[in-house]
Amino acid sequence: MSTLSLQKILIIAGLITVTAGGYWLFQMPPTTSPETDTAIGEKTETEELPSEIQPENTQKPSGESVPQKPQSPPPETKPSSQTPPPVASVPSKGSGRILLAITDDTVPIAEIESIYVSFNSIAARNAAGNWVPISNELRVYDLLKLKRESKLELMFDTTIPDGMYNNLRLTIDSVVIVKNGLPNTAKLPNNILYLPVSLPLRSGQTAAIMIDIMADKSIHTTAKNQLVFAPVLRIDALGEIQTVQKSGSKVEFFGGLPKYAASFGMTETGNMEQNSLGIDSLSRIEIEQNIYVLTQHSIDRTLFTVSPGTAMETAKNNAYLTEISAVYGTILEKKPTWRVAGSINGSKINVFVNGTDGSVIKVE
Repeated sequence: MSTLSLQKILIIAGLITVTAGGYWLFQMPPTTSPETDTAIGEKTETEELPSEIQPENTQKPSGESVPQKPQSPPPETKPSSQTPPPVASVPSKGSGRILLAITDDTVPIAEIESIYVSFNSIAARNAAGNWVPISNELRVYDLLKLKRESKLELMFDTTIPDGMYNNLRLTIDSVVIVKNGLPNTAKLPNNILYLPVSLPLRSGQTAAIMIDIMADKSIHTTAKNQLVFAPVLRIDALGEIQTVQKSGSKVEFFGGLPKYAASFGMTETGNMEQNSLGIDSLSRIEIEQNIYVLTQHSIDRTLFTVSPGTAMETAKNNAYLTEISAVYGTILEKKPTWRVAGSINGSKINVFVNGTDGSVIKVE
């Protein structure tokens, strides 16, 4: 092959290479990102459009852009968290806004996963002695879940006539305790809670009542392993609240003035007593004829050959009592004795019955 022919071949090959390279350069995708790119680490949020304005096909056709919903510029605001901004309370004239919230400040309880308390009625008593209904809806709360969340759970938000309120009535429908994965219906000494409170509700203002149930102090077990729920709680009342902030079912109050604070415990008689832890945790608990029988663990229960039921019958049959509230095992004059507590004609009476022969020792 001549030198001239070789040079022609090299020139033709070079032209082919340049042409192919130029075509490849023109077909390369751009190195810059499209407009949807965000900086590294930046979180983007997409607003979900209502179904009536959702585009039928969100895929971008070749060479076309998807029309975007026009947006007005956002107002100038301070940075906010995910919690909705506070909502001002504006009750109508002649009435006030009242809210009730519940929480649980308890310690972990072994083998218990949940405590479901169902409320089916809430009312407040005014200065005239009339009960004003607040809610008749069934509300169920898991006390241990409230403990884990450590926030106030809103029970109700409504308006009632303004005035002074001095008592709160909560009716419990049931208490179900989940222990070792099994649900157990607990027994209550009384399913109606009467809670003294001092709450002035002025026209056009907002007040709140907060209830903190201490579940670990409320649960007891009888000698027959039946669960008992006798509520121990703290109640706080706020008046003249300036702002109520809600986040889902959670609620916070701002700018309110403390109006009332007290703690109560339900005793074996079913009464809510102030500054009480309720049923004595150091006592053996029995339930006889729906009456609670308490005997301190330091007393040998086998010394009692007469049943507490027989002692109650003795107290009633001898016309010492018409109503029995509770029975207590004790030692009187070195003898095992049943103290049957109750009333007759409105007067409180204690009948002491010998725990071995059933005779009446004394009445006072």
